[in-house]
Amino acid sequence: MKEILKKAENLFVILCLIVGFIFIVITPPFQVSDENSHFFKMYSITEGTLNFQRYTMDNGNTFATSPLPLSVTYVAKDANKFIYNYNMKYSADKIKSVLNIKLNKDKTSSFIYFIPAYGALSYMPGILVLEVLKLLNVNPLWMMYILRVVSLLTYILITYWAIRIVPVKKWLFMLSGLLPIAIYGGGAVSSDGIVTSLCFLYTACIFNLAFNNEIKSISKKDFISISAIILYITICKFPYAILTLLMFIIPKEKFPQKLSQNKTFWFTAVILGIYVLFNNLHFLMISKGLSPVNDRIISVSDAIAYALQNPSGVVKLFLKTIQISSVKWYAGTIALFGWSDTFIPIFGLFMTSLSLIITSFFKDRDEIISDVALLKNKIIYFLISFLFFSFTLIVCYLLFSYKEFDMVRNMQGRYLVPLTPLIYLIFSSKISVKYSLIRTLTLVLYVFLILICVVNILHRFY
Repeated sequence: MKEILKKAENLFVILCLIVGFIFIVITPPFQVSDENSHFFKMYSITEGTLNFQRYTMDNGNTFATSPLPLSVTYVAKDANKFIYNYNMKYSADKIKSVLNIKLNKDKTSSFIYFIPAYGALSYMPGILVLEVLKLLNVNPLWMMYILRVVSLLTYILITYWAIRIVPVKKWLFMLSGLLPIAIYGGGAVSSDGIVTSLCFLYTACIFNLAFNNEIKSISKKDFISISAIILYITICKFPYAILTLLMFIIPKEKFPQKLSQNKTFWFTAVILGIYVLFNNLHFLMISKGLSPVNDRIISVSDAIAYALQNPSGVVKLFLKTIQISSVKWYAGTIALFGWSDTFIPIFGLFMTSLSLIITSFFKDRDEIISDVALLKNKIIYFLISFLFFSFTLIVCYLLFSYKEFDMVRNMQGRYLVPLTPLIYLIFSSKISVKYSLIRTLTLVLYVFLILICVVNILHRFY
């Protein structure tokens, strides 16, 4: 047993199962950001509604809707009322009463809500499980809890594989996978879990090709594997296609003559670019004429026009947003619960960052010799992180700008979680130490962190 626990991937599974199930149980229904919208979207997909239907109100506004059973919408009807409303609390009796509501597929309504632009692949394998639950007429709230468990197990399985195959910095990958925000999203009805774990897996695969001394040349199987993973990630959330740049940390001599490093990168980049272009054009076409759920949000064309007319104003807008939101974004990369409104003390965040920096900075003496801390590679880690952050901020500006143009909204710190290993590897060095002390220290701090998180969630909702 002691030998099993020495392996980072095994320890990850045990800790993630424990923490994940605690989060699932103590987090009230639909109190993870956008969990209700993702649940409705998944149900709509199982009904054959791949996109959405249109509903025009008497005032002429047209909204995206999906025909959903009333029993499904009822279980999530109060979800948004809890956002920043710290006086609202849940009780066990309230949850029990909702668990008694039967799934009635006959009584439906066209329900207006913010529909995520994700397809079935973003919710695998939960979509398949949901089909079975519908056949069994399972209570809608039990559906949500079961889908949370499925999402958590999927996250654990993929991240476990990532930690297992990465040849360097296993402890850093383990701690990244164990971040409270990663487990919280991984155990929710959302696409966050599968995207985060697949990004970890892609990074681990690239690191294996780059730093595993036993791999002398990239095979066709290797190329197909990494291409399939990054394509899947791009289909789920296209900004993470920027991870393709990681190919440049693989030594050029490992690429076969017919498939050089540059050719491999550009071939992959073009394929992903074509998909992203057509996917976004398709979404713009099918959403044309829709009114925003929030009538203060302007159109993409108006946001572009403002940027062209007032570029310095947009730069100031971005800088102001960074100044106002940086602390919240930082919290969102480690531990931020509910609808991004439940914080832990700042010392808990600093403690976690310190653990990650120490884990990254020092090299395990038993670890293979590699170029993971090479300056060129650290520049690539930084470049990927910076470009992703900048691109995501621009996308949020285009999609969620208010008429006031006072700040960029909807940018979340959790978007950076899949890049956690890369962000902290910027601090890596070649200084070797005996890692047993670091393992013990980081585990003690981690247990303390989880206790803080659990207390804050319980205090927030009960």
